[in-house]
Amino acid sequence: EYLFGNEANRSSAFPTGLLFVCLAVALLFEAGGLYENFSTGSKNKLAAWSIFAVPALVYILAIPVFDLIWVSIEGDERKLALRDPEWKFWNEAVFRACEFAIFGIFTYIGACLGSFLNVVAYSVPRGESFGFRDSKCQRCDAKISRIDNLPIFSYLNLGARCRNCAANIPARYLMVELVVATVFGSLFLYELVTGCQNIPSMRISHEGILWVILYPKWPAIAIYFYHALFMSSVLVLAIIEWDRQPVSLVFAGLIAGVFFLAPVVYWPIQPVLLAEHLPFSIEYSPFIQQILKLAIGGMAGAVFAFGLSTVDATFRTASFRFALTLTGIVFGWQALAQIMVFFIVARLAVRYLPKLRDAGARQFPTSILLAAIMLHQPFWKTIADYWN
Repeated sequence: EYLFGNEANRSSAFPTGLLFVCLAVALLFEAGGLYENFSTGSKNKLAAWSIFAVPALVYILAIPVFDLIWVSIEGDERKLALRDPEWKFWNEAVFRACEFAIFGIFTYIGACLGSFLNVVAYSVPRGESFGFRDSKCQRCDAKISRIDNLPIFSYLNLGARCRNCAANIPARYLMVELVVATVFGSLFLYELVTGCQNIPSMRISHEGILWVILYPKWPAIAIYFYHALFMSSVLVLAIIEWDRQPVSLVFAGLIAGVFFLAPVVYWPIQPVLLAEHLPFSIEYSPFIQQILKLAIGGMAGAVFAFGLSTVDATFRTASFRFALTLTGIVFGWQALAQIMVFFIVARLAVRYLPKLRDAGARQFPTSILLAAIMLHQPFWKTIADYWN
């Protein structure tokens, strides 16, 4: 009844769901047979595209079917009674498809930003323009067409080669796009659609794509983009560090100004109070407290950077010191102290794990800092509650 909307008894749901499973298994075996006949290049493309297609099929079709089978097996009358009789399987599939499409849009915005950040990281240290110029192949200088300039997809479609001269396209471009897409996608899942439940002091009572995005809760959306753009900026600093290039003072001032002024203009971006975790309160106006919180956070980051640089010369890069200062500004001194614990653990892992040590990862602390920030974010509120 849930699948097809007829008047059949609920007991027919189990064999119908089982039929869906059998069909899926048969299609899987057929696809495996076809896959064996493909060329190596086609296999690589198919494997890459399946990374996007398989999660979509699982979320849109497989989860509702298995949920139906599970409820039928359990005979959960209470859950069955809660179902809207007018809400059929295909309604659920369409709704889930819309949710997955919104998630894909936000994630692909990250991939597009990652493509742009590749240009920024290459151009800024060299004093070149990056905002108003055409994309060109670095080998043959041929203009890259728009169809060949789609983040992730064009790289996979071209087989990592220039269409004009067949020169190899560095894998770093794809990796940066994937990292930023991961930042936007992961923040979307555990920060945005949860109503920022991972952030201390947040009071948004709604969650889910429908109630946070389609009926927009602007504080949650603002925090999401604020954090996503900050992590993207740290990634640019990490790339500059990997290239062993200097950080432009103009670029650093612009980035610092944006992340400092945004919470001054729109306070909900940083909901954690200055005196959080302190045994006393601070009697200043909210505006003064916000300025003090940003300044103290930035100074705390600079102090941490100075202290680490006295211990190990690898921490003396301008990218790392600036990134740590920005981290204090964006997250505040409380979260900075927590992130530093994650950073130290990650740094020790890089130092003592043979593969990471041999790859020279310890020479690039800004990359480790970005990893520590990404690991900290989902557990921010949990750690803060334990601290309290």
